[in-house]
Amino acid sequence: MQPTWSADGRELFYVAPDQTFMSVGVRIAEGFEALPPVALFSANFPPSVPAYWRYYVPTADGQRFLVAALLAEAGASPINVVLNWTAGLKK
Repeated sequence: MQPTWSADGRELFYVAPDQTFMSVGVRIAEGFEALPPVALFSANFPPSVPAYWRYYVPTADGQRFLVAALLAEAGASPINVVLNWTAGLKK
C-alpha cells in the first residue's frame, strides 16, 4: 500500500499488508532491477485508506520519515466553554 519513491529515485517505500514499512532498492543502469525488500519498521496505520491519502513522507535523504499513526484509544477529555470571554480582556 502507499508506494512512494525516494527523492533520488533509487528506492521505493511502501507499507506491507501486515503494516510493516518496507524499502526496495532499484537499479536502472542496464534495465530495471529490483533488489530484495527490506523491512524498516512497523507502523500503526489505519487498515484501509483511500488511494490518494498518504500516511508518511520520506525526508529528502530517505533516512527519516514523517509518519501519521493511530494512537491508542484515550479516555474522554473534558471541554471547557468560556462564555463572555471578551469581558475578561477589559480587566
